[in-house]
Amino acid sequence: MNPSESSENPELRLAFRLAEHTGTNIFLTGKAGTGKTTFLRNLCTRSSKRIVVAAPTGIAAINARGTTLHSLLQLSFGPYIPGARREAQKFSKRKLALIRSMDMLVIDEVSMVRADLLDYVDEVLRRVRNPNRPFGGVQLLLIGDLQQLPPVVKEDEWMLLRDRYASPYFFHSQALAAAGYITLELGKVYRQDDAEFLSLLNNIRSGRDLPLTLETLNRRYLPSFKPPTGEHWIRLTTHNATARSINDSEMARIAGKEKSYSCIIDGQFPENAYPADETLRLKVGAQVMFIKNDTESHLYFNGMIGTVQALGVDEVTVRVPDVEQPITVGRAIWENTRYDIDPKTKEMTEVVDGAFAQIPLRTAWAITIHKSQGLTFNHACIDASSSFAHGQAYVALSRCRNLEGLVLTSPLRQDSIITDPAVNNFLEQGRLTRPDGSQVTRLELEYVATLLDKLFLPDQIERYFGDFHRVAEEAFRSTYPNLMQRYSVAARDLAELRKVGYNFAAQYRGIIAADTVPLSESELQSRVRAGAKYFYNRLIPVNALLSDTPTEHDSSQLQKRLERTREPLRKELLLTIAMLKYLEEHPFSTAEYLKRRAQLIVMLEEPGGSRKADAAQRKERKGRQKAAQESTDISNPELFAKLRRWRMAKAKELEVAAFQVLSTKALISICNNLPVTPKGLMECNGIGPTLAERHGEDVIKIVANYIRTKK
Repeated sequence: MNPSESSENPELRLAFRLAEHTGTNIFLTGKAGTGKTTFLRNLCTRSSKRIVVAAPTGIAAINARGTTLHSLLQLSFGPYIPGARREAQKFSKRKLALIRSMDMLVIDEVSMVRADLLDYVDEVLRRVRNPNRPFGGVQLLLIGDLQQLPPVVKEDEWMLLRDRYASPYFFHSQALAAAGYITLELGKVYRQDDAEFLSLLNNIRSGRDLPLTLETLNRRYLPSFKPPTGEHWIRLTTHNATARSINDSEMARIAGKEKSYSCIIDGQFPENAYPADETLRLKVGAQVMFIKNDTESHLYFNGMIGTVQALGVDEVTVRVPDVEQPITVGRAIWENTRYDIDPKTKEMTEVVDGAFAQIPLRTAWAITIHKSQGLTFNHACIDASSSFAHGQAYVALSRCRNLEGLVLTSPLRQDSIITDPAVNNFLEQGRLTRPDGSQVTRLELEYVATLLDKLFLPDQIERYFGDFHRVAEEAFRSTYPNLMQRYSVAARDLAELRKVGYNFAAQYRGIIAADTVPLSESELQSRVRAGAKYFYNRLIPVNALLSDTPTEHDSSQLQKRLERTREPLRKELLLTIAMLKYLEEHPFSTAEYLKRRAQLIVMLEEPGGSRKADAAQRKERKGRQKAAQESTDISNPELFAKLRRWRMAKAKELEVAAFQVLSTKALISICNNLPVTPKGLMECNGIGPTLAERHGEDVIKIVANYIRTKK
């Protein structure tokens, strides 16, 4: 399938519309050869969203040009038990920026993802992004065919999981059920155009009409069949050992010297993700299969079969039927990539951690059904009588273009067609709930409203503010009573702003639902601009209050709690304020909004990013609004700063904690009372005879010097 066919396919157009213009989660499925992989590549090229592609295994990740789920989210291996305590991952700043700024997470080959793994993904994304939204609020695009590769679950692992999950399949994930999703099944098959053969494949896939279907297919059981010379038949087997034995036996029958080609690895490339043989052994006359697409010259493609004609030092020449000239191929390169953030542009980039170079060939008299996944053959001998997994027989049969190119090495029995009723029921339910055009339009409008909700419904800010306020009250109520009074006022203001936000949301949602004009010409633009200005001016004092709050405390435990609750509030405030300012000055468009928001998230995750954003915000608001009220808890803030510096130096000299020299409460009392005699110092809070004798001379000297400079 090429891009032009994709644009003409209404199912693929609908899939793109849902992925690009809504925030709904999508399960994109379809039979073999319906263009799922091509759709993903086109989406990654065309989308305005920040998309991260992941897969459950290393090989699947290499094929999808993405990363593994475990690497992306630093997941531990083994079963995930919901609610069980586990050590939280420690992400780097760059990884946090990547995860928090992505708009969509694509999971390719999702049929191999177990329900518990998807719930694990949900837990991590909630913790890193938004604890109150499934998968942290990121959109999921799940791609795969449940009738092909099933999830792998060991018996001992299933013993731990079976009381929590109806089946191991991803669609029984608790988080996915809570999040909601749309199932979109692609129907047009690009691999086969034989109507009778397609009907037979559909029956095998679903387990319907098996007696008549098997009777028809078993006419292709030809026990005395010998592949005609030059037609390059390949045998598909269920087990690795069988395929290896056939290939070794056929290679041994060829006279001549064997030549070996070793792979070349540069950088990091995990062994379990090797896409080709570590050592490729060939002879002239060997039947081989290309295992990579030639994206430059288009001379060969993944699954093309031919015969080795010549063996060079670092290249192999292959004769392919119906191709005029032999194909000479050297080492091809597979890259092990990961996602990162460009520090200059703040855009998401792909970084190559390692490369694997090898002649892109494999001996191909036989191949396992598993490794044939995604390939298409003109001629195949299929041994599926020993199928041991759900969908295995379907995968093998669907590799062929037509019935004439298929020969069975043993008859197919009904017990070889393994289907799972849970899968069939799930897919049938998905077909019944497929969205129509009006539903998709509603989802598109809801997506615009949801993006605006993130700005005008300050629930998250109010929640973070409450968390920090509780700790700050405990830490500062005795030393900074006036400051804490400002916090009480701010809490009431935020509660009032939430009410205003919900009223405003009802207004813009009504406009969005009723508008028939393009978004760029909508009344929504002027309302959003006015709303952005109003909310900006109401949140500025909250951020200023946070800036006025001390960042240090005498108690190390309270210090840690202050830091832990302050940072989420600061980042959420700065992000919201910056986006409100952006919408006050620019018309709303989904693509530009997402781009600007992602860049700001990345900036805030950089070292010192919050401080830089805060400084820029203070500079920008100057002239638009009076400076925030200074705290009246400290009468002489310059003296307080001098005393703190003295205290820090003295603590270092004595090798003790700063509060063991003088408490913050004592420093504030000194600043407010300005003692210049030992008796005056003793009247300050937190100063007893011992401290007065130990540090009185230094403190009185600092106070006296300060008073002289102020005259």
